[in-house]
Amino acid sequence: MILFSLILTGGLCSCPAIPMSGKEAFPTPGVILQKQDRGREIQVRVGEVIEIRLEALGGAGYGWYMEDLDPTLLEWIGEKTHPPREGKIGEPVMEQWYIRTKARGTAEIKMDYYRKWEGRERAVEHFRMKIGIQ
Repeated sequence: MILFSLILTGGLCSCPAIPMSGKEAFPTPGVILQKQDRGREIQVRVGEVIEIRLEALGGAGYGWYMEDLDPTLLEWIGEKTHPPREGKIGEPVMEQWYIRTKARGTAEIKMDYYRKWEGRERAVEHFRMKIGIQ
């Protein structure tokens, strides 16, 4: 719950944080990206929804933080966090972000995994994707 609160207070990026309880409907993604996809370049169509799924150890203070998106090419839809299963304290949480492509071009999604109080320069992991939009 603490991690979810940090995310909703703008910890992710300057994109507007949209509170989601996990029960709201998100558009069906055309592409789902996970940790093993980092560094790839993908091709998508204008209007397609991209979902990013990454695990975080919120109990240890770590979270994924996204750099600003190019607003001419990408539209922030929202985010949600799935807490650990009941009784599983310290287990990673699954964080999900939803982004819609807006126009043709090449965009990049940049995310870093760090403790907010330590700052981006102390990130222990990075997630980078190039998005070709057709």
